[in-house]
Amino acid sequence: MANYEISYSARAREDLDRLPSRQAGQIVKKIGRLQSGLHGDIKRLQQHDVSYRLRMGDYRVLFDVVGGSYHHSQNQRPGRCV
Repeated sequence: MANYEISYSARAREDLDRLPSRQAGQIVKKIGRLQSGLHGDIKRLQQHDVSYRLRMGDYRVLFDVVGGSYHHSQNQRPGRCV
């Protein structure tokens, strides 16, 4: 089983900093699980700037897989950016 490296864009870090610490912690934990593979409520996106979306409650984590790493682009709440 391959292990993936996870990197966060500046936008993703800003989004996480704006969230309440409890929700940000849950999102970071869920993202951490991606190190062992694409697990969870993940959907491959088409015609978007990013390749995948991970659903986490009311939030969506947008990310790409580049080689052996995940690049976490941003967090979104349906209907608005956070």
